[in-house]
Amino acid sequence: MAPRRRDTDAPGGIRREKHSWLALERYLVIHREKLAARPFVITDGTEFVRYVAEGAEFVRCVGVITCKRAVRIAVTKLMATRVSRAKLEVRSIHFNYHVTQRLDGRTRNLLRYDNSHVDTPEEYHRHVYDTTSGEQTRTILTREQFPDLAEVIDEADRLSSRS
Repeated sequence: MAPRRRDTDAPGGIRREKHSWLALERYLVIHREKLAARPFVITDGTEFVRYVAEGAEFVRCVGVITCKRAVRIAVTKLMATRVSRAKLEVRSIHFNYHVTQRLDGRTRNLLRYDNSHVDTPEEYHRHVYDTTSGEQTRTILTREQFPDLAEVIDEADRLSSRS
């Protein structure tokens, strides 16, 4: 069993893993607070939608985060749900964060994180694009290595500032 680590987002500062189960209400508060704390973010165009498919309830986070330096982060997350202690909890199961930048009238890919490949849903990827050639380098990550949205925003800030 992996050692537990301190995490200020978790009650009591203890959390099993970055992408573990969390009460939906708390998740939404953390989402808003983390985006509000990043001056790079101009607007959060994401929305959370609850729906039922094949008898199971899910929450989808979808939309675009508009940032400085003409950066846009397209977000698509699918979260499984469960009820624990009378509270609805969520855990992300599919992720796609796609970072683009508009420069000189052209949109170019900067970065993408996903696990949305149908044939390998438990394989997490980081795609970094060469801003000149457009070629991409793909790295396979573990679930724990996979960044949360705030970490993706911070990386997009760093990458776009080099452009």
